[in-house]
Amino acid sequence: MSSIRWSLRARDYGTTCFTNHPNPEISCFYEKGFSQISTETTGKALHALCIKGLIHLSVFFTNTLINMYSKFGDLGRAHYLFDNMFERNEVSWNTLMSGFVRVGFYRQAMVFFCEMLDSSVRPTGFLIASLITACDRSACMVKEGIQVHGFVFKVGHLSDVFVGTSLLHFYGAYGAILDAQKLFEEMPEKNVVSWTSLMVSYSDNGDPKAVIDLYQHMRNDKFSCNQNTFASVIAACGSLEDELLGHQVLGHVVKSGLENDVSVANSLISMFGSLGNLEDACYIFDHMDERDTISWNSIISGNVHNAFCRESLQHFDRMRWSHNQLNATTLSSLLTACSSVDNLKWGRGIHGITFRLGLDSNVCVNNSLLGMYFEAGSVEDAEFVFQEMPERDSISWNSMIARYIQHGRSLAALEIFTEMLKMGKMINYVTFTSALAACSNPEFLREGKIIHALQNEYSKYCPGEMK
Repeated sequence: MSSIRWSLRARDYGTTCFTNHPNPEISCFYEKGFSQISTETTGKALHALCIKGLIHLSVFFTNTLINMYSKFGDLGRAHYLFDNMFERNEVSWNTLMSGFVRVGFYRQAMVFFCEMLDSSVRPTGFLIASLITACDRSACMVKEGIQVHGFVFKVGHLSDVFVGTSLLHFYGAYGAILDAQKLFEEMPEKNVVSWTSLMVSYSDNGDPKAVIDLYQHMRNDKFSCNQNTFASVIAACGSLEDELLGHQVLGHVVKSGLENDVSVANSLISMFGSLGNLEDACYIFDHMDERDTISWNSIISGNVHNAFCRESLQHFDRMRWSHNQLNATTLSSLLTACSSVDNLKWGRGIHGITFRLGLDSNVCVNNSLLGMYFEAGSVEDAEFVFQEMPERDSISWNSMIARYIQHGRSLAALEIFTEMLKMGKMINYVTFTSALAACSNPEFLREGKIIHALQNEYSKYCPGEMK
């Protein structure tokens, strides 16, 4: 039943059935109505009718209201209802905290959690998992996440596989791999998400071999893999440059019936493309039932990586006729393909597309434009892009210095280096190496000595940037 029809029926109840005494039948009707509300306006109108009709606000009824207001982002009203409840149960706390977590008020949700414990209400595994996720998303709540883990250990919630998996993801996100590994070994129950979470943690921290080892362990324990598992394992095969293992995993994918999954196919295209096997990459791409932007980006990137620039541009032309949206990754790959005099016309065309897509201010796209114009010998266009960039990172500055040297313009390179110093930009080892290369001409011997002395000073105070 639509929310409008519920409102009309509620109005009829409001004009004919309201009394000054709680009516369980009417309350039940309203509770059912709130569960089907699709707009905040309708929900508020129905809530107003409840107040007007003196409908008895049971715990369940109030929880439903709190959930509705939380869903629509009105946390002030949800909190007000919660504060004025005569009686609360664990669902009341869970609903309120989940609402705050949903909109990103993680620290306030943690405050409610502490109040909940003080009131002797036992949290559910779902709520604890939500709080751990909140600590995962907020970079300044590592301490709170560890405290929640302590609570989980104390009350025995580690047997809840969802709680354990959330903790795995939490430790992996902060690079605490040993803690994640120890937790995984202690979990009494594991599911496919648990295994995959640890794989993702290994992958994110640059250990593809550990991903493969865990995958073999998972297969030995007779666990079924899902699409996320295979995507992580396939990416690890690419990082290890092990095409034979990649084909073995592809066989496992086919046996699992996941060869038509978009994320798995995308991972296979990326792996084969990075390993130079464009034949298999193109075969998988051409036989996909459904493609997304990542699919197109993967096949374009694979062609660019293997210097098949014309083919990458042909895929780009096909992509424009598909329903998939071009993004910064697409354009950056294509601009690399256009880094020659022969493809400069294409490069300028793609530069125009960046404006139409609103990506002309994207720093990654602009860095690719710099590289494309310099490689194609169009230094003036590169200078124009650099001057118009609303944001520059270290790659932007270092690229200008290195490219100027490449084109025999040492003075211009040193001017960029000087501008970096004046603007207080972070200088790293690559910057100094390029700047010193600009001083290889005897004409700039004095500047070279100054830069070398400056490099020695930076090494003392910023050693991390000089590696």
